[in-house]
Parts: sequence; C-alpha cells; structure tokens
Amino acid sequence: NYNIMLMILLILIFIRPFISSLAFPYTNLIYSILFLSVIAIWIIFKRVHLNEIKLIKYPLILFILALFISLIFSQDKIISIRELYKYITAILLVLISASLVQKERERIILCIIISGFLISLLAIYQYFFGFQRLLGYISKQGISDPFILDYVSRKRVFFPFVTPNVLAGYLAMIIPLTLAHKNRAWFIIPLSFA
Repeated sequence: NYNIMLMILLILIFIRPFISSLAFPYTNLIYSILFLSVIAIWIIFKRVHLNEIKLIKYPLILFILALFISLIFSQDKIISIRELYKYITAILLVLISASLVQKERERIILCIIISGFLISLLAIYQYFFGFQRLLGYISKQGISDPFILDYVSRKRVFFPFVTPNVLAGYLAMIIPLTLAHKNRAWFIIPLSFA
C-alpha cells in the first residue's frame, strides 16, 4: 500500500540522525539495508524513470561513471565496495525526490524539521544537564583518559552525534528548511540556540 510505504519512509527519515554510524555500527548497517530496500521498493512501486530527472540526468550519469572508475582504481577494493552502498543510496534518493508530488515533499520536509527540532532540544538538555551526568558516569567507571575528560569538560554539545561539528552541520542544514515554512518559523529558536 502506498500510504504504508510513505509512512515507513517518513519513519526512516525521522530516525536517521539518531543512529550514529560510529557509535552503533551494526544498527547503522541494519538501518542502511532497510532504508535501501524501502527506497528500491518505492522506485519500483512508483515506476520512477531517469526521464523524471532530465535536468541532472547527465551529471548523475557522470557521477555514477566516476564511482565505477574510482572503484576500479581503488587500492582497497573491499572497503570501496563496502562504502558503495552510501552512494547508491544517494543516487536512489535523487530518483525518489524526482518522483515526489508537492504534498509528499512537504511531509518529508516536515519530518526532517521535527527530527531536527527534537535533536536541538536534546542538545540543549545535554548542555544544561547531560554533561554533569556524563562526567559522573565517567568518574564512576574510573575512566581517566585525558582526551575524554577534556572533550566532555569543554561542554561542546554533540548529542546524538559523535562530534559538535557534525551536530552543528546537521542543524545548520535544517534551519533553511524551517525558514521556508512561515507557520513553523518558531522552530528556529531551539535550532539556533542548539
């Protein structure tokens, strides 16, 4: 059913930023396989064709060609093949976005905005309360690594990502989406604060 597929796609888009590939590699792998499967089913179900992306068809073909050329000349082909799914997923996402109608685009954008809004609330929580708990946990576990202690004591928010820069980059991409919706512009406050 089309509505079920759209709901599954929205759920997968919503939870993506909460799954760190560094912290949870196996969960990330399961998520990636599931996401790639849903995207492939969506493309088959909606009968998405390359003709729907006329404007970027040739750059996309060149990008795919560059991927295969880099795979051929890769020094570690196994790692290159293992990382190839990320690019395949991105290419399939381009095909999906070309097949979306306006209402579907709006729902996906809203899903991304709400996910970013929740992440900003978690980041604000981490700043005010999370670091105290994390330092208590580190102390209780007897962890004395100077890098970890310095990293946490700086109080640079990173949750649910591994580094503050990744969190900032993610939130910086959400802000323009939020600004595009006048009735959701108040989401900008916690996003900017985080």
